[in-house]
Amino acid sequence: MVHSLSYCITHIVNSQSEADIKIKKHEQKAEFDTSEEQEAMKKAELNRFCAIGELVVKHFPGLNSLDPGKTKAEKTRNFQPLGAFLKVLASKPELVREIAEMVQFKELLEKTESGIINM
Repeated sequence: MVHSLSYCITHIVNSQSEADIKIKKHEQKAEFDTSEEQEAMKKAELNRFCAIGELVVKHFPGLNSLDPGKTKAEKTRNFQPLGAFLKVLASKPELVREIAEMVQFKELLEKTESGIINM
């Protein structure tokens, strides 16, 4: 009887250890999947930012002379006028709507109508 009880306890402990290992592996896989998903989202965001930046510089080549600087403070200072311009533009949904209508940019019109463009 003592031998059976010892065997049962050992089996329960081993089963618990195996379950713990499976749970740990599952958690690690979930973390890895989340990390891959986040990395893919960051990459897509960076691609979007680059595409938007290329379009803006293409039509406003003078912006190409803006120096991003070497520090966050320099970047903030150097890009402040552009940020102010975009902030004012974003605060004028009627102007954005008018421009979007001129170029028949339906997506932008819909976003302006729903208030997404407003800051």
